[in-house]
Amino acid sequence: MNVAGIGVFRRLADVTFEDWSRFIAVNLTGTFLMCQRAMPHILKTRGAIINTASVAGLKSHPYCAPYCASKGGVVMLTKALAAEFGRKEVRINCLCPGGIETPMLSQFQLPEGVPQAALMRIAPLGRHGKPEEVAGTIAFLASDDATYINGATILVDGGMLA
Repeated sequence: MNVAGIGVFRRLADVTFEDWSRFIAVNLTGTFLMCQRAMPHILKTRGAIINTASVAGLKSHPYCAPYCASKGGVVMLTKALAAEFGRKEVRINCLCPGGIETPMLSQFQLPEGVPQAALMRIAPLGRHGKPEEVAGTIAFLASDDATYINGATILVDGGMLA
C-alpha cells in the first residue's frame, strides 16, 4: 500500500520549480520506487499493490496543478504496471480518495481571497470522509476477494466525481 503524499493549494504563479519537483518526487517518484523495490517480494508471494492517487488525479481542481499532475501520474503508473505484471499473478490497483480527514487535509488551505465554500460545493455528502471509510476498500483490494481486479481505479470520494 503506497500512501505517502503531499499537497497544498497554491496559485500557479506562486508554484516554484522546487515546489513542482517536490510534488513529483514524493507523490509520483516515491510510488514508482516503492513499487520497483517491492516487486521481487510481490512476485514471489503473488501479492497485490495498492497505490494511492486522488480524485484530483482524475478531475482537475483549481489551485493544485502540481498535485493533480502527480496524482494523475500515479493513476497511469498503476495501469502500466498492472498490464506488465498481470500475467505474473500480481494485481496492482489504484485507490482515489476524495477529501479524507487526515493530517494531510489540513495542508490544503485555499489561497487568500478564495472562499472556503468553494471546497464544499464539490462534496455531495457535505462533509469529508473518515479514514475508516477508506480502510474497508483497502482491505478488500488486498484480499483474495479481489483476485480479478487489476489495473482498476477505485473511487472512495463521497460522490465527488458523480
